[in-house]
Amino acid sequence: CNDNDGQNFPGNTEKCDGKDNNCNGLADYPGGEVDNDGDGKYSCVDCNDNDPQVYPGNTEKCDGKDNDCNPATWASGGENDNDGDGSLSCADCNDNDPQNYPGNSEKCDGKDNNCNVIIDQAEVPVNILCPTPPHATSAVCNGGLGCGVGNNCAANWYDLDGTFSNGCECQAQPSPVNTGSVCSSAINIGTLSDVAQTTVTVNGNAPVSGRDIWYTFNATDDTDTNGDEYHMDVRFLTNPGNTYRMDVYRGGCSGSGGIQIASAESSITDWKTDFNRTSTGCSGITPCGEGNCHPASNPSSSWNFCNNNTSTFYVRIYNVGAPTCSAYSLQLSNGKY
Repeated sequence: CNDNDGQNFPGNTEKCDGKDNNCNGLADYPGGEVDNDGDGKYSCVDCNDNDPQVYPGNTEKCDGKDNDCNPATWASGGENDNDGDGSLSCADCNDNDPQNYPGNSEKCDGKDNNCNVIIDQAEVPVNILCPTPPHATSAVCNGGLGCGVGNNCAANWYDLDGTFSNGCECQAQPSPVNTGSVCSSAINIGTLSDVAQTTVTVNGNAPVSGRDIWYTFNATDDTDTNGDEYHMDVRFLTNPGNTYRMDVYRGGCSGSGGIQIASAESSITDWKTDFNRTSTGCSGITPCGEGNCHPASNPSSSWNFCNNNTSTFYVRIYNVGAPTCSAYSLQLSNGKY
């Protein structure tokens, strides 16, 4: 059938060479003797004759294909995608972590996300990796711990829950934080009259240990006509988690002549003279009862004299427990109880 080609004659064995070797009118070696993809290799030897990147003798590449038609050889590192990030192991710097692959965006996570050997803020500015969250002045990148607020909360705000997205979520109350922070600048509640049974309720919080809130008020012992009603009382109406404590001073601040009448109290502190005088139990901290007294205008040998016990009180509130944004509610009264 072709007397100019010694590979073609009747009775010859068909080969994979694109010729009609046995002169049966067909180049019909099993698998076909065409070159569909134009890579120079017939389909009978090409493991994928529809892909010009795949043929015997080709150089193996990192493309997930059997470029040289040898299943035993692959690009260095392998051509799997173990972590499913779309990047083959031969190109992926960590094929066991879907957060790391060429072309990815760098994040604040302590990883080489884009496989360029430069990690976190060494490549990308912190303000881009970690945009400033609410009520913070800036943010920090803590590597494997992710973005954080650090010590960058705005004045009067605290980051107690450690959640970056909500930033410094706890506002100190009252604000600013230096309001009433020391006894000499205590928040003045005003005058509490025993006859009027004046009662005032204040609320606030001390998110962290070291934040003090001081209150002051003048508890007046009004003119008594038939016994004394003087009864100064400070009590927590709400003390979440038993976190808050009070110190109370009468007559002045600590170190300025004040007498401490309560220390680290978690419930109620009172100073009173509305009970009847007895023959025992009189001191500066435990005064004599005057509930059965008469005023000086009505002296009598059978009655006790009513003293004027008007005094200024100072109350310190502070946190002895874990950080909290929960607020306390404090009631201050005179003559109510």
